[in-house]
Amino acid sequence: MNPLNQKKKQIRKEIRNRIEIKVTNVIPQLQMSPIDYFYLHANQLWYLDKMQVALFNQGRGALVNSVISKHSLFAQIQQLRRNENKGTEAEVTKRKKEIAALIKQALFETLKTDEDKVEEYVTEQAQLNFDTSYEGEAFQIAEEVVVKKLEEYLNELPIYTNYMSQVKGLGPKTSAKLLAVLKDITRFPTPSSLWHYCGLQVEENGFAEKKTAGQRLSSNPKMKSLLLGVIGPNFIKQNGQYRVVYDQRAEKTKKTRPEWWHLNPDGTKATCKNMNPKHGYLDAKRVMIKRFLCELWRAAYFAKGQEPPCNPWILNQPNHHLDPDIVSYKS
Repeated sequence: MNPLNQKKKQIRKEIRNRIEIKVTNVIPQLQMSPIDYFYLHANQLWYLDKMQVALFNQGRGALVNSVISKHSLFAQIQQLRRNENKGTEAEVTKRKKEIAALIKQALFETLKTDEDKVEEYVTEQAQLNFDTSYEGEAFQIAEEVVVKKLEEYLNELPIYTNYMSQVKGLGPKTSAKLLAVLKDITRFPTPSSLWHYCGLQVEENGFAEKKTAGQRLSSNPKMKSLLLGVIGPNFIKQNGQYRVVYDQRAEKTKKTRPEWWHLNPDGTKATCKNMNPKHGYLDAKRVMIKRFLCELWRAAYFAKGQEPPCNPWILNQPNHHLDPDIVSYKS
């Protein structure tokens, strides 16, 4: 067995041996409805993810400080950190960028590795430390227990059994989190209204909606994070059915917008500074997720035994058509 997996297995065994479950019947057990039970445990997944991110960031910060603590720039970094959140919003933003640049420089000069891969190297090491810690394994065990409970409910939902479970890259965990936030998907009258709620709409100025102090977003940041940060990459990495949309969009923009991929008009790699980092990837991923949401929206109506109230907007445009569903709802 791999030494890393062996260590994780040992930690997991020790954690389980320390758990003592005590059940008392002093207080009468109250029964929850199945849907409330589902929402409760699905929201626990969101909370577990939030806690894991917080602990990971703490660990990464401690690792970075340990690496650069003897560097000549460390004193200057600490001084800037003490005043990091003082001043106007512009001053705070400027100071944070200055701190990040100094940390990157200190890491580069200390680790003596490729400057472009310093952040990636530190993050990978921090992730390894977290994954092989008691805290990391405890979270994994907790997630497995919650997901197992959620699967019992998911297997009773037509939208999951007849559609979502067929989508490669969309497991029980992400499906539960998705449905817990969206709830009744048929409350969205059109696919575009669902896109808007998920933060995939483009404003009149050509940019996505951004958070402004004192104003409430019209979209749900949790959905945007889940779709673009987890589900989208899963579709691509696992070569899921919807990856075909990503590949088609990428092929098109490499010809029409080569700068998004840091290419010259003739398709060769550009040597100048990259002015659009990951723009092509993010654009293609966004188009892929919108297609998935369109079919999820249709599946939600089919799961209720209803026909969707309208066709996707593209059907109403001249010289356009909608390709057959990539993943069809199995009735």
